[in-house]
Amino acid sequence: VTVIISEKGWARVRQGHALDLSGIAFKDGDRAGSTFECRSVDSLVILSTEGRAFTVAVASLPDGRGMVAPLSSFVDFGTGKIAHVLTGQAEDELLFAKTSGYGFVGRFGDLLSRQKAGKTFLTVEDGASILPPVRLVGADHLAALSEDGRLLIFPLSQMKRLSAGKGIQIIALHDQERLRAVLPIRGTRVTIKGL
Repeated sequence: VTVIISEKGWARVRQGHALDLSGIAFKDGDRAGSTFECRSVDSLVILSTEGRAFTVAVASLPDGRGMVAPLSSFVDFGTGKIAHVLTGQAEDELLFAKTSGYGFVGRFGDLLSRQKAGKTFLTVEDGASILPPVRLVGADHLAALSEDGRLLIFPLSQMKRLSAGKGIQIIALHDQERLRAVLPIRGTRVTIKGL
């Protein structure tokens, strides 16, 4: 199936993969957000701005034409909002990082929870936000880019593997500086393109 989520967090499912989604309509003021090709037996994980992880069964999402439901009707976000939505297999390894410069390697299975209120997964520092989680398939190094243009490349083996928490410092940041991006790479070279 293909899970379709709007920018404002409304979800629906369509049968099949590689679908033409150009004709999908959204509510006024909303638009396309993200799509995930998965199986109906898989789980959708929502990572909130507060670092909580919520699990929604893909099979529970509406799949009729024109039917759509807010993700907030399946879980209890509390005061948090949706930061990222992802799918995967329990053993998939991902890098979780925050703009504060901290992060860790975890498994998709560590995010799963049976509680409607989810579970605490990431400790998010004041003023920090969660960067998009990235899959580590085939990577042996990480490239971390700070806001002031500093690039650090180091072996992935130096990252701590955790099931939850704050993580370790990926890159040292100056006052008020933020981590812009972390990319898994193969080898020690990256190509940077810009205007």
